[in-house]
Amino acid sequence: MRLSSRLLLVSLVTLLLPWAGCQYLRDMEIALRQGQAEALAASASAVAGGINAADLGPAVAPERFGPGRTPSLDIYAHPLRRRPVLDGFSDDWGLPSTVQERLSGNGFSIRYAAARDRGSVYLFIQVLDDDVVYGQPDRSDRVRLRVGSGVTGAEDLIFTTRAPGILTAVTPAGQRRTDVEASWQPTSTGYAIEMRLPADLAEDRLGFLVTDYRQDGNSAVLGTMPSLAAQPGWLVYRTAALDEALSRGAPPGSRLRVVDRFGFVLADTGPPAPTAATESSRVLRRLVRVALGEDGELPAPPSQSADRLDMGPFAEALELGETDARYRSRDSGRATLISARVIGIPGPARAVLIAEQDTNAILSATDRAATRLVAVSFVASLTAAILLLTFAAWLSWRIRRLSSAASRALTGTGEIRPSLPEADSPDELGTLSRDFSRLLTQVGEYNAYLKTLGQKLTHELRTPMAVVLTSLENLQADPDGADAERYLERAREGLVRLQAMVSALGAATRVEQALAGADTERFDLAALVGEMSGAYAETHPERRIHLDLPEHPCFIAGSPDLIARLLDKLFENALDFCPPNGQISLRLDSPGQTARLRVANTGSRLPDGLVDRIFDSLVSARNGDGDSPHLGLGMYIARLIVRHHQGRIAARNLPEDKGVEFTVELPLEGTGSR
Repeated sequence: MRLSSRLLLVSLVTLLLPWAGCQYLRDMEIALRQGQAEALAASASAVAGGINAADLGPAVAPERFGPGRTPSLDIYAHPLRRRPVLDGFSDDWGLPSTVQERLSGNGFSIRYAAARDRGSVYLFIQVLDDDVVYGQPDRSDRVRLRVGSGVTGAEDLIFTTRAPGILTAVTPAGQRRTDVEASWQPTSTGYAIEMRLPADLAEDRLGFLVTDYRQDGNSAVLGTMPSLAAQPGWLVYRTAALDEALSRGAPPGSRLRVVDRFGFVLADTGPPAPTAATESSRVLRRLVRVALGEDGELPAPPSQSADRLDMGPFAEALELGETDARYRSRDSGRATLISARVIGIPGPARAVLIAEQDTNAILSATDRAATRLVAVSFVASLTAAILLLTFAAWLSWRIRRLSSAASRALTGTGEIRPSLPEADSPDELGTLSRDFSRLLTQVGEYNAYLKTLGQKLTHELRTPMAVVLTSLENLQADPDGADAERYLERAREGLVRLQAMVSALGAATRVEQALAGADTERFDLAALVGEMSGAYAETHPERRIHLDLPEHPCFIAGSPDLIARLLDKLFENALDFCPPNGQISLRLDSPGQTARLRVANTGSRLPDGLVDRIFDSLVSARNGDGDSPHLGLGMYIARLIVRHHQGRIAARNLPEDKGVEFTVELPLEGTGSR
């Protein structure tokens, strides 16, 4: 996989930001919903506790809740905001057509609705009849109204007419009731009658029967009473005192309703004003809802009409006094919180306060926050992807340039060019370029060493081989001469020197093998230098050896045998170049986090061009005199040992041509890494 593709995948990690934000918003939304539910429940309990029997009025009188009550026979009177004109039409009632109840049977059907204001009760009946009979004595279509109250008792009122228009109710005994007015209007499907009664006349009960006479003499009866002998149902209506009590205690954004145990609405603050919709698109809102999580499967809210509520979900409230639930509207999809509390009046539970509040405000707030979070996260992710792709392209270009330069480092003539690009960069590529440059430099030096190796070996081997060859030629020319023994001795010495040279050439390989298998241990370098110095003094009493050690131990991690061999190489080198009356100094100190060993000798100085190359293989400052061969491998082996211990070694000429000093720096234990 390419570097740009990997960095692009890494940029996808930024998508965790909106996920984490959505998890936080989800937890916050859950906490807000819980707080909203608790606040709504507390408000419902407070409002229910503040309602008394006087506020409820006669709607919850105990006699209304007897075992013989049939709620389907009851008539609900809707509240009117203004007094309508009595004209046989209900258009000016200000109520939707859905409030009209429908009855059908016996060959015709009826639509009816009731309403109430402060002083009157209104009843509108629309009869769907294709055979309306007027003006025949005791045989014309009529409406019988049965009203009653706890004071006046039950009373029947009959409405019939010879022709459409205004009419007055009469009793079965023929007495006219001028306080009860009605308007009879024909319609394309039958007729309609609009009535107005005094409120105290129909305070408790109200029922009606419509008699449909046919031209053939047959008749049929239909209404809210099963028969003339039946008692009318109850008239249920809202009271202004209860509406006012609810309005005072309604929390903002909520709806309060008081219903009786049969579900009839006794008071209603009405739905709250709709909240402003968020400006985000439906698709984005849906994505946000998916990210935040839905509420799960919530049941639909209780079915309701303008005057009645399904009390099935509130059976627990009627039994235990309270219940809390959540529902989801099938139309708007909004979740609704509902808290129901029984109103505390003496006797069985007869009225329930129902508080409703949707969660749209919380959803809108979290949706807006999540929308902003998604938008900002998208911009951040896109920006991160672009920046990472740009960085990947720039980084790839640098790597390709470095790779191309490295591949061209070896010329056709075998020359190595160690200079690479990015060498001045402070980052990892710069470090890699510098490491490659050092590697190429070392390879170049090694190639140069290989090129000169033959010349150096030829130079070193020429003298002993010439000695052997000359001695053998002389011996061949005069095998029995007086000098034959001397020729053999010289040939033997030449072979010994050749053998010593071969052994010296294998020393470096043996040291590298020893480095690979060396065990690391913690030891005191000061103690080791002291022991080795004493051995040198006993072995070479003719030399003045000066030792300077610190008072405290210098612990390092490494191989004592290899460090001892390093000291041998440094001491042998100092011994070779120190004059008979000279001095060899060994000094050890520990500045900072390193142990510094200095081996100095008086005598000749290093040539200027040899200071930096003295640690290379087959480099020697000797003039070639003497019996022992010197291939220039001693300091090379010393450098191998020092590098194995992650240290540094350097050589310098002492001031005023007083000799040469070799300095070795090794990390104290705990300051270097193996």
